[in-house]
Amino acid sequence: MRRPNTVDISGRMMKYEIDARNIDEFVGIFDQRANDPGAEEYFFRSGFKYNYRVRVDTTLDPYSDAYFDQQVALYEEISGRKLDQHANEPIAFDIEAHVHRPNPYLEVSPAGMPLHIQRLSKGLRFGDLPAGARVLDFGAGHGVSSELAAYLGFRVTAIDINPHYVELINRRARRSGLPIEAVCSAFDDFQAAPDYDAAVFYESLHHATKPWETLRHVSGLLKPDGKALLVCEPINDVWWPNWGLRLDAVSVWAIRKFGWFESGWSRPFLERMMRDAGLEPVLVPDGDLAIGILAIGLKPQANISYRPPAPPPARGLSGRLRRLFGGA
Repeated sequence: MRRPNTVDISGRMMKYEIDARNIDEFVGIFDQRANDPGAEEYFFRSGFKYNYRVRVDTTLDPYSDAYFDQQVALYEEISGRKLDQHANEPIAFDIEAHVHRPNPYLEVSPAGMPLHIQRLSKGLRFGDLPAGARVLDFGAGHGVSSELAAYLGFRVTAIDINPHYVELINRRARRSGLPIEAVCSAFDDFQAAPDYDAAVFYESLHHATKPWETLRHVSGLLKPDGKALLVCEPINDVWWPNWGLRLDAVSVWAIRKFGWFESGWSRPFLERMMRDAGLEPVLVPDGDLAIGILAIGLKPQANISYRPPAPPPARGLSGRLRRLFGGA
C-alpha cells in the first residue's frame, strides 16, 4: 500500500494511492488544501487512486437491487457509516452571516461566483422558459440558483433536505423581496400538482441514490411542455460504464468527511434514465470544461430553441472522419 504524500524533498508530487485503512490520513491532508482553488487539479495530477475492497459487478443491470446494494456497500466502505441521507446530508453553518452578504455563498473570489453564474445562466438560457415560469429548484443548497432564477422573473420553489439551507433561502428571499419559497424535503418526498414549467438541478442530482427514480418523480411534477435542466452534473464513464460513486479525490473526501452520496453517470446511462422518465434528452456541450455539459430533458410537448451544430462537410475529409461525422 502506498501512503498518501504531498511532495518529496525535491518538490516532486508523489502518487496518492489510498484505501479504507488510510483514508482518514488522506482527509487530513486534503483538509489542509481544501480552500486552495487548485486543490482538485493538484490531486488529479498526483495520480490519486482509491483502491476499494468491495465487489462491484459492472455486468449487472444498473437498475437492479443487486448492483445498487454493491454501490451502497462501496459508499459505506468509504464513508464509514450507514447510508442515511436525512442524517448525513445536512450540515450546520452560520446562517446569520450568510443572510446579509451580497451572495449566499459568502463568496469573495473574483472568479468563484462568476463561474456559478455562468453555469446557471447557460442552463436557464437554453432552457428557454416562458416569462413568469414556475420553477422547482431541487437541492437548492445556499440558494444561488433560486436567486438567479427569481432575478429573471421566475417563481421559484426551492427544495432541500437541509433545514438550515431552507431557513437561509427563505430569509434572504424575504429580505430581497424575491418570489422564492423554500421547502425542507428530500427529492422524492416532495409532492405537488403537475404545474411546473421546469425543474432545475444544479450540482445536486448526483446526490440522489437512485436518480432514475428521482427523474421519474420529477417528470410527474412538470407540465406537459415542462423541462428538467441538469446543470453541471457529473457525466463521465471514468469509473463505471453506467453509474456509481465517483472516486476522484474531492468526491472521496466529501463522502468520508460529510457522508454525502457522490455519484456520476455515463452519457448513455443518463440519456437512458431521462427517456425512461418520459424526458427526451438534449445535451448541450461546452468548450469550457469548468462549465460542463448541460442536459435538458423535454416533456412530450416541450420545445427549445437550441439546435446541435451541424457536422462539417464530408468533402476533403479522410475516410475515418467522414464516418465519424456521418459523411458519404
